[in-house]
Amino acid sequence: MNNTIYKHYTIVGKGLAGNLLAYFLLKNKQAVTLIHKPTLPNSSQVAAGIYNPVTGRRMVETWLADEIFPFLTDTYIQLEKDFQDAGITEKFFHPTLIFYPFPDEKIKEILTKKFTQTPSKYINLTTKDDYNFIKKNHGGLTISSSGWLDINQLIHNFDQYFRLQNITIIDTEKYDYTNINPQNINNNFTIFCEGYYTTQNPFFSWLPFKPVKGEILNIKLNQETQNINHIINQGFFILPQKDENFRLGATYDWDNLNWKNTNEANKILLEKAEKTFSFSIETLNQQAGIRPATADRRPFIGMHPKHKEIGIFNGFGSKGVSLIPYFANQFSEMLIFNKELHSEVNITRFDSLYLGEF
Repeated sequence: MNNTIYKHYTIVGKGLAGNLLAYFLLKNKQAVTLIHKPTLPNSSQVAAGIYNPVTGRRMVETWLADEIFPFLTDTYIQLEKDFQDAGITEKFFHPTLIFYPFPDEKIKEILTKKFTQTPSKYINLTTKDDYNFIKKNHGGLTISSSGWLDINQLIHNFDQYFRLQNITIIDTEKYDYTNINPQNINNNFTIFCEGYYTTQNPFFSWLPFKPVKGEILNIKLNQETQNINHIINQGFFILPQKDENFRLGATYDWDNLNWKNTNEANKILLEKAEKTFSFSIETLNQQAGIRPATADRRPFIGMHPKHKEIGIFNGFGSKGVSLIPYFANQFSEMLIFNKELHSEVNITRFDSLYLGEF
């Protein structure tokens, strides 16, 4: 017996979060309208799209890795198949190993001992002979179940895919929050997926966002680079692109929350790369974005404490590529089937901060 209740969802925001939430709702036969502000910059346009099951200097498995990473792989592979079935053939999903070069012999000794004694299914030791373009080569680790997502290509594919399905996409210069009727009439819901801009949303500005600006360089390496076929990550990353150029990133700035490129970020990134690698670098261009990060480093998902027809799907920070598929599916099942949402992402954890003013 099908117990699905059919509802209509207006999704405000058409970055990675909004598109994937719409996708999972549509798979469950829900009605969706997408509202997009195309003239505003957003973090999905800038993000490198790297996904990595290992995090931090101690190289520990990231939160929920064993659940999230198989799910993201299945989701993006299925999406490419769905797009191909619709005649949309451009690929966006690029599973790729990550190489972490040991910065010195001490770190090499510590991490080699750690993963020799307690092996990780995501990590393998490698020799220094494999990466002769590193100046002080101490060998390193390779990380699997990793790679990168061409987010701009995916969003472009979604544009075509949704229009082929006659999904309404409304482009607007500015969203009028006062147009929302705070009554649940005829199963109509509004879900905000606005990234950084939710800090200005009167329904959810009380949540403890901690946004962080990041800058990335698009670069060309001035030597033979055919042996750089992995992502390289040592506190900064070099990401091979489809056009044989690379991306170098990224910076973190919690104080200057704007979309402007800075000479300071350019200098920081180039100095890090030139200190580590033997090749010379030509900068092609530079990009800046603002990550919608949160105070407790967990996403903000759920329904408004007062207006139960208004929800949020946001706060994925720099881990959107890995977290969004898993939680878009989980949130859609909460919305449709009233299934439980993970307690660490549900905004009910911050109900005490809501003062009821909006």
